[in-house]
Order: sequence, then C-alpha cells, then structure tokens
Amino acid sequence: MLEKYSIFKEKVFIDIHTGNKFGYISDMEIELTSGRICKIFLTKEKGFCCSFLCGKKEREIIEWSEIRKIGDDAVLVDKKGPPRPPFAR
Repeated sequence: MLEKYSIFKEKVFIDIHTGNKFGYISDMEIELTSGRICKIFLTKEKGFCCSFLCGKKEREIIEWSEIRKIGDDAVLVDKKGPPRPPFAR
C-alpha cells in the first residue's frame, strides 16, 4: 500500500502504551534513493501552517519502525517496541 502525506494529515498519533496523544504530522523524512519513509515529525497542533508559523518547538519525532497501525482516524505508535522495516514504495 502506498502511503502519502495526505493520508496522515488528519490523523492523530497516539502512544499505544499510555493512550497519550503525540500530536499531528507536520513533516516527513524520506530516503530519496529508495523512496522509504524514515521519520515523521509531529506537532501538538493540526495543520502545516501552525507548525510552520509557530516554529519547531514541541516537535516529536517518530521513526517509521515505531508505527504499529494506521487506522481511519489515528496512527498507533510504539516507542518501546521492536523495529519494523521502513516503508518502501
């Protein structure tokens, strides 16, 4: 399945251990040679404009290997779990 920035933009990222909200996507790091998503950058507020205008403060970094499930409304993240291979196109 091909993952795009647009499918993440309305989803909240949640810690599967505590149920706490990490935030919303503000940016992605992609490995150019393979097209793999490496990291996802989150901010507390939804939307690109807020993260751009408010600066980089309160930013959380999620490695692709920490994502466990992408649902309709949320993305479940396991910051303590075993690594998962990067997403490839």
